[in-house]
Amino acid sequence: MRFTAVLMILVCVSFAGPLEGGEKWKAASGGMVRLEFQRQKGVLEMRAFTGRAPLISRLNDEEKKLTRRMNQLNTKLENYGKHSDEEFQGELNELGALFFGPVQDAILKADVVAIGMSPTMIRFPFEHLHIQGKPLGLQKPVVVYFDHLPASSFSYESLRSALALADLTADPEEACRKAAKRFRNPEYHSLDDIDSEELESLKRHDLLLVSAHGDISFGEDDCIEYDEESYAPKTWAQVRPMLAYFDSCQVGTSREFIEAFRKAGTQYFVAPVTSNEAGNSSTRTINFFFAGLEAGQSPEHALFQAKLQLADHYSAARQSPYGKFLYRVMPFRVYRLN
Repeated sequence: MRFTAVLMILVCVSFAGPLEGGEKWKAASGGMVRLEFQRQKGVLEMRAFTGRAPLISRLNDEEKKLTRRMNQLNTKLENYGKHSDEEFQGELNELGALFFGPVQDAILKADVVAIGMSPTMIRFPFEHLHIQGKPLGLQKPVVVYFDHLPASSFSYESLRSALALADLTADPEEACRKAAKRFRNPEYHSLDDIDSEELESLKRHDLLLVSAHGDISFGEDDCIEYDEESYAPKTWAQVRPMLAYFDSCQVGTSREFIEAFRKAGTQYFVAPVTSNEAGNSSTRTINFFFAGLEAGQSPEHALFQAKLQLADHYSAARQSPYGKFLYRVMPFRVYRLN
C-alpha cells in the first residue's frame, strides 16, 4: 500500500511520561480534533492538533505490546460472547484513559474527532475506547484517514446515481432495496439475479451499497463471498463511487479494500471493523445512516447519529451483555480517502 506510517488522531497519551510543554492539553472550543500517530522503534508518538502547535507525547510500545493489546481488543470484540462485561469495561476504560486522557476536554468540546492511522493500526478499535465510561464513537462523530485528511466536497445532492447489491442471507430485511430508493437513478439487484460476468463489469455510480458476506484474512486474499465464488476488492472498486458502504463483516479492517477504493477516487468508505449482524442492527444502521445522509448530514455525522439511535434502541431494555451491545451498535467506521 502507498500509505505512510503516520496516524492522525486527536488524542495524546497518559502514562507515557510528561507531555512536552509541561502542561495538560487545554480544552478546545469546538471544531475538529486531530491526532497524529507516528511509529518509532518501541514507541508510538502522538501529535495532537486543534489548530495550534502540536502537543507531542509518546506511548511505550516495546516489543509491540501496545499494538498487540489493541489488536487483541479487536479480536475480543469479534468474540464478544467469550468475555464478561467487567472485562470489556475494564479494558475499554483503561485504554481510553491511556490514549484520550490528556486531551479529554478537547475531545468533549470538539465537533469532530479525526483519526489518521497507518495501515498497521487499521484494527485498532479507537471508536470503542471509553471516555468517562462511554465509547468515543457514542460521544463524537469520528472520521478515519491516512497520510493527510482530505478536504470534503461531499454532499447528498452530488449522488446522482446509486447501485445497491445484496446477498439476501446478509440482508434478509432488504434494507439495501429500501435505501436505494432514497437516491436519484437507483439500481438495485439481489445477487441471486446477477451473474459473475455482470459483477466483473459493473458500471460507474456515485453511490455503491453492498450487503454481502466479507471474508477478511488481514492478508492479500480479502474478498466478498457469494455462491461459492470469491470477488476481490477490484471487482467492487470498478464502480468508482464517491461513497462506498459495505454491510460486510470486517471489511473496514481490509487494507486491500481500502486501497482499491482509494485508488478508484472514492471520497468516503464506510464498513464494519468487526463482524456485524445479518439484518436487525445492520438493517437499522443502513436505515438511520442513509436517512441522515438524505437530511444533509456528512457521512461521519450520519454514522454518529445512527449509532446514537442504535444505542437508544438496544439499551432501552438491554438484557444482553455489554459485548453484544457493542456488536450491535459500534461496528461501522467512516474513512475519508480522497
